[in-house]
Amino acid sequence: MRCKNVMLLVLACILPLLAKATGSSADAVYIDGEEWSLLAKPLEADSAISARLYAFLPENRKWTTANYGGYDAVWEMVGDSLYLKGVSVSLYDENTGKYTEKNIKADTLHCIFDGKVSSNGIFAYWVNGKIRAGRGKTVRYFHDAFFRNLEQEKVLDFDNGVAIGSQTFNNHRTAGLRSEIDIAGILSVRFPWDEFPEIKAGGRISFHLKDVAMTADGRFVDCLLEVFYNDCDGARVNITDQNSSCVKAMKELLASVYPWEVYEIYGERIAVLEGWIVSLRYPDDSRDRLGVTK
Repeated sequence: MRCKNVMLLVLACILPLLAKATGSSADAVYIDGEEWSLLAKPLEADSAISARLYAFLPENRKWTTANYGGYDAVWEMVGDSLYLKGVSVSLYDENTGKYTEKNIKADTLHCIFDGKVSSNGIFAYWVNGKIRAGRGKTVRYFHDAFFRNLEQEKVLDFDNGVAIGSQTFNNHRTAGLRSEIDIAGILSVRFPWDEFPEIKAGGRISFHLKDVAMTADGRFVDCLLEVFYNDCDGARVNITDQNSSCVKAMKELLASVYPWEVYEIYGERIAVLEGWIVSLRYPDDSRDRLGVTK
C-alpha cells in the first residue's frame, strides 16, 4: 500500500504537465557524488524566480518543445539540502550559424535569488513536494513532459529545499505485446462476431480497460471493462455489467493473447493495457485493422 500511495502521489505531480505533449529534457542532480537525471524543473516551481531567470538569460538561447525554458540546470544534494550549482544555455552565433554552450555558475545568479549564494551554490528554499531523480535505461516512456520511468529512481520529498523523505525504487519491464503493430488484427479476427449479430451489424465495438491485473510474465488475469458500440439501428449501447456475454468474451480473448508487456514501477505491477480503449472493427476486408488509443 505504501508503494501504491507513492506512485499515486508521483502521478499527481506529473500528470498536470502532460498538456505540454512532448517529452521534457531533464536537469542533472548529483547525489552522493553520482549524477542522476532530475525528472523535474525546480526553477519553474516559483513563478517569481522563473520570471527573473528568463529576464536574466540571453534572449538568443536555443529552446525546443522538450525545453521551453531554453536552459538546463545542475543541482546537488548536500546532506539533505538541495542546491543549484548553475545553468547552461546554447547560444546562437549569427556569424557562424552555430550554437555554442555557455555555462552560468551559481555565483553569477545571485541577482535572481536576492544574494542567497553560498559555497555550496544556491539553496533551493522554494522547492516543496515530491521530485523524482532517475538513472539507467528508460523502462516506460510516454511522449509527455516527465511521464517516463528509468531503471532506478529516487522519490525525494522536499520541505523548503530540505529532503524530509527519500525512497529508492528499481523499475523494470517484462517484454511482450505493447503496440498497435504488435497486436494489429489479432483481437479483431479472434473476436466471436457471429455470437453478437447486433454488434456485427454495426461493424465495431470498443472496450475501455481499467484495473488490469496481469501475472509477472504477461498473462492477462482480469480487469474492469466498459463496452460501447452502435447496434444495427445506430443506437448507442453502453455495458458495464462484468457478467455480460460480450464482456466475458473480450476477457477470454485478452487471456488468449500472450505475453502482454508488464511493468514493475515503484513496486507495483502495471499492465501495458491499463487505461486503453481497444476498438475492434469487423474484419470484412484486408484494410480493417485494430485501433488502440490511450
